[in-house]
Amino acid sequence: MASGQNDYIQKGIRSAEQATAEDKAHNYDVAAEHYMTAAEWLMQAVKYGAMNEPMKQNIRAKVNSYLKRAEEIKGLAKNGGKKKAVADGGNSKDNKDDDDSGDPDRKRMMQKFEGAIVTNPNVSFADVVGLEQAKEALKEAVILPVKFPQLFQ
Repeated sequence: MASGQNDYIQKGIRSAEQATAEDKAHNYDVAAEHYMTAAEWLMQAVKYGAMNEPMKQNIRAKVNSYLKRAEEIKGLAKNGGKKKAVADGGNSKDNKDDDDSGDPDRKRMMQKFEGAIVTNPNVSFADVVGLEQAKEALKEAVILPVKFPQLFQ
């Protein structure tokens, strides 16, 4: 499993590097997509990898910074504030209402990450008695999109 974890981390790093390059080149839409992809890969590493808690916290902090930057440059690109996106470097403080803006991509990503953050690797579906319909719905709504993202785009 350590090999899979390293693969997730390496893919996350490559996506983050691409995002940074696109961000510097003022290609904000592409950069935002790369930031989101980097966050997804790193959360997969946290979710499925065996790592110590400080490393998990470090990765989660990076994921949060990537998500914030993606949201910021998406919002600024929509408002025509490209120069401000570069000048702020992702540290704009006047976007406090972004969490309440209702962006469906951000909500979807945050829901994925919330599920990944609270995990107990010692519990399987077989350990949960009953609720077969709920387990199937959970598999369809969460597990399958994570395992096979290409089928849900």
